[in-house]
Amino acid sequence: MKGIVKSILQSGLVWLICFGLFNLQPTWAAGNIDSTYKYAWSENSGWQNFRPTDGGVTVYSTYLSGYAWAENIGWVKLGSGTGPYANTGNANWGVNHNNATGALSGYAWSENAGWINFNPSDSQVVIDTTTLKFEGYAWAENVGYIHFQNASPEYYVKQEPRVPSVTTQAVTGISTTAADGNGNITDLGSTNPTGHGFCWNTTGTPTIGDSFKDIGAASATGVYTSDMTGLSPKTTYYVRAYATNTAGTSYGNQVSFTTSTQAPTVTTQAVTAIGTTMADGNGNITDLGAPDPTQHGVCWNTSGTPTTADSKTEKGAASATGAFASHMTGLSPNTIYYVRAYATNTAGTSYGTQVSFTTRAAAATVTTQAVSAIGATTATGNGNITDLGSPAPTQHGVCWNTAGTPTTGDNKTEEGPASATGAFTSNLTGLSPTTYYVRAYVIDAVGTIYGNQVSFTTSAGAPTVTTEAMTSIDKTTATGHGNITDLGFSNPTQHGVCWNTTGTPTTADSKTEDGPSSATGAFSSLVTGLRPGTDYYVRAYATNTGGTSYGNQISFTSAGKMATGYPHSYKVTLTKVEMYNGTSWVTIFSGTAQLDMVPGGTFPGISDLSLPAGTYSQVRITFKNSFPVTGTLSHGGTAYYTTATTFEGQTNLDSNPTTVAGNMAEFTFYEPAWGALNADVTQTYSITPVAIGPGTDYQPTLRFTVSTTFNLNESAAPSSTEYFTLGVPPVNVVEP
Repeated sequence: MKGIVKSILQSGLVWLICFGLFNLQPTWAAGNIDSTYKYAWSENSGWQNFRPTDGGVTVYSTYLSGYAWAENIGWVKLGSGTGPYANTGNANWGVNHNNATGALSGYAWSENAGWINFNPSDSQVVIDTTTLKFEGYAWAENVGYIHFQNASPEYYVKQEPRVPSVTTQAVTGISTTAADGNGNITDLGSTNPTGHGFCWNTTGTPTIGDSFKDIGAASATGVYTSDMTGLSPKTTYYVRAYATNTAGTSYGNQVSFTTSTQAPTVTTQAVTAIGTTMADGNGNITDLGAPDPTQHGVCWNTSGTPTTADSKTEKGAASATGAFASHMTGLSPNTIYYVRAYATNTAGTSYGTQVSFTTRAAAATVTTQAVSAIGATTATGNGNITDLGSPAPTQHGVCWNTAGTPTTGDNKTEEGPASATGAFTSNLTGLSPTTYYVRAYVIDAVGTIYGNQVSFTTSAGAPTVTTEAMTSIDKTTATGHGNITDLGFSNPTQHGVCWNTTGTPTTADSKTEDGPSSATGAFSSLVTGLRPGTDYYVRAYATNTGGTSYGNQISFTSAGKMATGYPHSYKVTLTKVEMYNGTSWVTIFSGTAQLDMVPGGTFPGISDLSLPAGTYSQVRITFKNSFPVTGTLSHGGTAYYTTATTFEGQTNLDSNPTTVAGNMAEFTFYEPAWGALNADVTQTYSITPVAIGPGTDYQPTLRFTVSTTFNLNESAAPSSTEYFTLGVPPVNVVEP
């Protein structure tokens, strides 16, 4: 820069230097330096304020401009115009900024301090891209180094966060549902944008709260393009480019555009069901266009190239592509007609190709009767030609499928020409176990005529299986036996035995799986996981594509059952009843109330519980369970004995035999939850809110119903499937 100054002096441009190049009359702009952290320090020039009251420095993406004020040397100008600056002569000096790295370079000027180099050989000033603080040293030829940051005492210059600048250009590539947005980032702001793109809506002034497309971060200014999708046809949209950084989101100017419309595409298929005065036109909408068609159908005339100004059908709007049929009426017998399918939307009406047909002079008629002789793979179709028509049929028979409305394009029989009216039969073959739909048909020189539709279901062809007696019965295992006497329509893919304790078992219950079977005959299957002393019901089964077949039901009892005595009741002991009034629990019963319960019974309740005024939405009870038992208990293969009239947990059980007066009984327990049998239990239940006013004596009744939470199987009960419940009964609050 000294070379630049020397060159200028040698050119005799002293006046320009003093009054032009170095004119430091500031433009009073506040800049974008932080209003608090704005001071640098020089030992010779003192504090330098980068945001003085009457001026300031502005940091742009590629350069700095504006004025700083030094207390000892006055105004310092950081740029001579719009950067970046070349710093090669008197008209292009100034301080440049690399927005990506934060590095500053180039020269500022002070009349008293001279040229100030922001990138001297021994240092450089850098704006941290994260904190936006100025760091490093600049060199002034007359006052030495200028410090931009110090720890103690702390001072530094900090740039205020600055949003990017962006403009919006005209939208291009406009179609029915998409378009291309075009924008330009003219200033990256500080820091670099973390996202940029376009936003749009149909009401104006769009933001990223509306539809938007973000194409990611940006590290350089310049133009960009992005597609906008999911648009509606023939709709006006408003678009703004945007860019977002840590300082916020800025938007470009608003532009608008209107999506285009597109006519539908439709084809015409051959006319079917041709009669003397009517026929079925057929078309296919292959493209809906944009927007969707508001009308479609077929049009026809007798001269050719029909339009919707001629005779037509109207099937209404269409929201999906695909084939359609439309019934044409009012035709004349033995006449040539020309038909075109059509579809209409706001873009116009489109027509399919030209097809023609001739109405019958006299139409044949045919009816379909019920299918007979139905087997697994064959059946007999039945039809009746009630009128030969003119010309006479050249072919007749039946056609069938599994979807409905069969045609001769599906499976069919061909019984040849028909010269007389009357009933006929036709064999259906190659069937599978399923439901079929059938129509009789006749074909003449004009086309095909169908009868009414009937349906039938082939026989399933499931296997046949019998159940044999169980063998090798133990406490937890047994051997099941079955016999496949017929494999059915197809070989079984699975077979075995299934069982339960309630009767009529299926494969949804416990079962064995012995795999596929390719031959009839007896089989055996190991049954496991049984409970000792329990009655079970068993059926053999076999499954193929026709379904699952079951054999006859047999029953057996696993080993370990004894038949002496059984429990007859259990008790619920209430200790407290409370109800919640929205802020606290109100105790309405406290003490002990022992309630005898019988299997399957319902306790009538505790009545006369006084309830103070308030609104109540919950009830909470605290209780214990106790279970009266005498005799011997067996659990997990170990016999336990008790001499007490009641047991209240496992601690009262003894594995050593004890002589006791009275009846001894052995029971098998499953999932008895010993430790919780007599512990305090608190249960809370929500109820319909009940409002009680002052002076009201509300006396609800608490009622309990026996639940089935924990099950105890009585190995010696009158019925081996009878259970007692050791669980918590649900609560009902009954109003008086």
